[in-house]
Amino acid sequence: MSTASEDDTHLLQEKLTNPIIQPLLEEFGAWVKDANFGPGGGDIEICRDDGLNKAFEPLRDSLGLFRKFGKCPFGWTVLRIIEPFQAGFKHENGVACIIPIRIWGGNPAVRGAVDPQIARGTISPHKLLIPGWITHMTKAVKITPGLDCLFLVQL
Repeated sequence: MSTASEDDTHLLQEKLTNPIIQPLLEEFGAWVKDANFGPGGGDIEICRDDGLNKAFEPLRDSLGLFRKFGKCPFGWTVLRIIEPFQAGFKHENGVACIIPIRIWGGNPAVRGAVDPQIARGTISPHKLLIPGWITHMTKAVKITPGLDCLFLVQL
């Protein structure tokens, strides 16, 4: 069962305010554009490029991921959400985050995958995914296609 704090942080979006982050996101996005991706199941592809760790290192350090997750182990990957599908993500061990790296089609957005309001006729609102912003998740989500994103999870 969800706690109030999980509900408060689910789909919370924050601007990444460190001034070095935007140029690093752009540089990483340019690298990701030509990186090697492979099937990730259905409507996503996973970056499988041998140079990924080295390319991500400057951005990882600037994001302060080791401070953000503290002593909790975390994992990360770069995903390509391909058209015309929606990718559903479910994470059950604490917090997961999405950081858009590169938009290449449409206006990608995220929304709760299971919303009790839908049964009562209220559609869950979409939140646009924009490079330079981080979206926190504590429950399952659907992400509309057209982007490469960094997916971080607390293990």
